[in-house]
Order: sequence, then C-alpha cells, then structure tokens
Amino acid sequence: QEGQVDIIAATMTINDERKQQIDFSDVYYLAGQSLLVKKHSPITRVQDLDRADRTACSAQGSTSEQNLTKFAPNAQKVLFAGYAECVTALQQGRADAVTTDDIILAGFVAQDPNLKLTGGQFTQEPYGLGIAKSSTGFLEFTNGVLRTMKTNGRWKAIYNTWLGPIGP
Repeated sequence: QEGQVDIIAATMTINDERKQQIDFSDVYYLAGQSLLVKKHSPITRVQDLDRADRTACSAQGSTSEQNLTKFAPNAQKVLFAGYAECVTALQQGRADAVTTDDIILAGFVAQDPNLKLTGGQFTQEPYGLGIAKSSTGFLEFTNGVLRTMKTNGRWKAIYNTWLGPIGP
C-alpha cells in the first residue's frame, strides 16, 4: 500500500477484507488449517481440543486464533506472537497442539520427527500473491506467469521438490 514493494509472496489467504486493500493473483496454493501435535498424542481432530483441559497454541490476533475459537471454543488458548514459540510450548508440554495452516506446520514437522500433523484441513485457505491496487498490468502479468507455470509443469515440479514430502 505504501509503494515500497511490488508483490508479496507469503502464506497469505485471499479474503474479502484483504481484497479491499490489495489485489490478489490467482490461487497458487490451497492450504487449510490443521493441527500439530506430539507423535503419540491422542488428539486426532480439532474437536478433540474442545475441552477445558486441552490447550491449543496459535498466533495472537491471527485468523487461526479466530478459527480455533470457532471450532474448539472450550479449548484453553495459549497465544504468542509467532508459531515458533507455539512449537516450543508444544515440545515443552505447555500446549497440547499448535494450530495454523498445514503448510506452516509441515515445516515444523520437517524439523522435529517427534511431531506430526493431524486432523486434516478444517478450513480452506487459498493463498495468493498480493499486489498493490495501483500496479497497472502487474496483476495480469503475474496471473499469466502462474498459468504458464501450471500448464508447462513447472509449478508441479516446484511443488514436488519442496512440498511433496507433506503429501498431495
């Protein structure tokens, strides 16, 4: 919005509120909120957190926190500024689960074999590249590049290289 960057490539969900401020490319990845737990945890779905004796960690003020409240209102929330702090809380036994988009959680699983993703996707989070509304023609250019990458197999090759280990 300040004109300092041309494009934002991040784990950013396309939603109506954000669309009022910036333009979005076509969807390049369909993430979903999921759960990260210890390998031998009895938690297998978000509803398992919906008890007063279960703690779930998320980033304060995030849509993940809002979804946690919606899907497991009775869970005790542990909130931090970022997800790395939540993973530390999980590893130390101060939280039963961490919840955010599955692709973010998959990065933590890759770093710690004692953790696992569980619960599937209980939300859908379509990711798009953020582009300033004042950027004339750049959105069309970006969508053209994404379409070409999807058509010629480049997107699939990148996915298989970096994300294939977490699944289809």
